[in-house]
Amino acid sequence: MINSEFDIALERLRSLVADNNLYGRLLAQWLGISEDIPHLPEDESATIWTYQEVAAIAIKCALNEKVARSFSDGLSHLMRRRYFIPHAMPGFEADPMAILSVAIGMVSLEHDKNKYNWLLDIINKTLLDESEPIRKSILLFARFLLNHESDIPLIIKAAIGKRYEQTLSKSERESVFKECLTTKKITPEQAIFYLAALEYLISTSANISLESTNKNGLAKMLRSVESALKRWPWESTAKTKKSSKQQWDVQNEYHVQSLLWSLLRPVFPDLQDEEYLKSIGYKHPRVDLAIPSLRVIIEVKYLRDSTQSGLSGLNAEIAEDACLYIENKSNTQFDSLIVFVWDHTASVQHHSTLEDGMRNINAVFDAIVISRPGNWRESDA
Repeated sequence: MINSEFDIALERLRSLVADNNLYGRLLAQWLGISEDIPHLPEDESATIWTYQEVAAIAIKCALNEKVARSFSDGLSHLMRRRYFIPHAMPGFEADPMAILSVAIGMVSLEHDKNKYNWLLDIINKTLLDESEPIRKSILLFARFLLNHESDIPLIIKAAIGKRYEQTLSKSERESVFKECLTTKKITPEQAIFYLAALEYLISTSANISLESTNKNGLAKMLRSVESALKRWPWESTAKTKKSSKQQWDVQNEYHVQSLLWSLLRPVFPDLQDEEYLKSIGYKHPRVDLAIPSLRVIIEVKYLRDSTQSGLSGLNAEIAEDACLYIENKSNTQFDSLIVFVWDHTASVQHHSTLEDGMRNINAVFDAIVISRPGNWRESDA
C-alpha cells in the first residue's frame, strides 16, 4: 500500500524547497534534488555586487557554469567589505546560506588559503552568537568544506551523502528518517537539507527488505514492473552485427505470468505457479501465482477491452475469483489476493478507478494496473 505519511512529507518538502531564494534553489540543484536551475541575469560583469548575487554566482560556479571570473570578482568585492560593525545592520555575515554558497564556490575553484581563512574567520565569529540549530548546522557544513576538520550534524551528513559518499549506520539512518518525517514547522532552508537527506536514504536503500518481505513489499515490487520495462528488448534494428532484431512482446496472460515469475522467484523461493486448489464441487480452481509463506495469491489479468463493458467485466471476474479462491470454506492456505493487470490498450485514464474498484472487493489486498509501454508499436513487429 502507498505510505501516505511518506508521500505527504516528500510533497511538503519539495514545496518548501521551491520557496527558497535564488541561491537556496541553486544549492538544491547542487545537492542533486532539483533539475530546475534558476536563471541569472545575462550581464555578469557587475561592478556593484550584493552578497546575494555573489552567493548565487558561487553555486553557479560549482555547477560548472562558465562564471568563474565573475565569481572571483564578486568574491574580491566581498573580501573588501567590513563585517561585524557594531550597531550596523548585518548582511553576509548573518546569512548562513550565503556563507555556505560562497564556501562551495571557493572549494570548486580551489582558492588559496588566505581566502579560506578569511571565510573561516567569518564563520567562527558568526557561530559564537548563533543559537538556532539549523543555522548552526549550515555554518558547520561550510566550515567542514573549508577545513575538513569540523564535525557536521547528522542531517547534513545525510544530505551530502551522494556528493561526498558519506556512510550512515543503521541507527543514524533511522534517526535521519524520523527527523525528515517530522511534522514540526520547518523553514525553506531546512527543507533543502531534509529533502536531500531523504532522497539519499531512498537511493541507498533496497526497495524492499528481502529478510522481512511482506504483502506490502510484494505489492511494491509488482508496482515497479512498469518502470523496470525500460530495458525490456523492443528494438527497431538489431543491436549488434551478430544478432537479429528482438521484440519481446507480451501478448497474453501467460506471458505476463512468465514476466512476474522471473521477477518474484529469486525473492520468494516458495512461489508457485498454476497451482490447483481444493475442488469445489465440479469446479477445480487454479491460481496463476501463489506465495504460501505470505498466504497470498497473485491473480494476473490481460486487458484487451477498455470499454465500459470490458472494464466492468474485469471487475466481475476479480470478484468471482476472490470468492472462489479465498472465501470458500475449503481454503485454509490463502487469505488474500493481489491483482496484477496488464493493460494492452494503455488506457491510463481508467487505471485509478479500476484499481480502486478492485481494492473494494473483499479479500483483495491490493490491485496494480500497468500499461503496455507506448513505444511498443505493433507496426514495428
